[in-house]
Amino acid sequence: MSELDVTCPDCGTTYQCTSEQAGKLLHCKCGRYLVAGSVNEKTVEADTPAPPPAAPSEPPTAPAIAVKRPAVVIPPPEVVTINVKNPVHVAPPPPPPPEVEEHPAKSAHHPAPAAALDQKTLMMIGGGIGVVVLLVLAFVLLRPGSKPATSPASTDSTASTGTTSAPSDAGCTGTPARLDNGEVVARSPLGSGSGKLEIDNQSPTDVSVRLVGSGSLTVSWIYVQQGQTARITTVPLGTQRLLYSAGSDWDAKNLAFRCNGTYSELDKALEYEDRRVDDRTIYSSYKVIIGKAKAGAITKEDFFRGHMRRTE
Repeated sequence: MSELDVTCPDCGTTYQCTSEQAGKLLHCKCGRYLVAGSVNEKTVEADTPAPPPAAPSEPPTAPAIAVKRPAVVIPPPEVVTINVKNPVHVAPPPPPPPEVEEHPAKSAHHPAPAAALDQKTLMMIGGGIGVVVLLVLAFVLLRPGSKPATSPASTDSTASTGTTSAPSDAGCTGTPARLDNGEVVARSPLGSGSGKLEIDNQSPTDVSVRLVGSGSLTVSWIYVQQGQTARITTVPLGTQRLLYSAGSDWDAKNLAFRCNGTYSELDKALEYEDRRVDDRTIYSSYKVIIGKAKAGAITKEDFFRGHMRRTE
């Protein structure tokens, strides 16, 4: 039996210990704590286990001045396994607590610069207010002026009534004004014929279709709503050009759309003529699909050129 072996005087269990475990506490299976390599006397009450280590207490409150006071810190016990007849857990004694040097919350030699902080804060606030004022003045003084209103374009010298001002985006709010589908905008003062024209509006907006003849005089002018079809049945003989404007919110005074107005002309002119078949006369008839038929963009002046008057 080795000198480091220890026998529990309460239950008689013998444990083999190494030199590294000399002087350390051993926890016997009967509940008693033994010291390796030392004589362990039998306790009066063998069945009563040794009391567990005291619970760690909270460190005392730091004083206002710098002092040195040992902080009571009990680390958790280290659990190791030794090679004995009956394996047990060895709980080493807690190490001595380290010395903790506490410092006062504030040093008397370094007072808080409250006045300096207040002055710096005021300077920052004043600078921010100055920047805001400068930005407001720059916005008021340097903002671009309002866009001048577009003056109505003058018609030809032969025009007697009506204006041809371009539509304005300023009227694009509220419910847009519309004419009834197929409603006549203007008629020709030079007579009519028996030719026919069917207009199918498959564009995304309403359109006003103006049919012009020789000298760009108005032959017929009608309003066609989006997705609707309208017909002209009084087209005279001759070569007719088809012009149309598209947009929304109809201005009855200026015969134009107030919002998003555009102007176009059909690429191919319409030839109206009559021919005799047996004992009857057949007049030309056309169908134009707005939105699919080839057309080119024209100016507002080109669209209104030659128009003499509008229907009241």
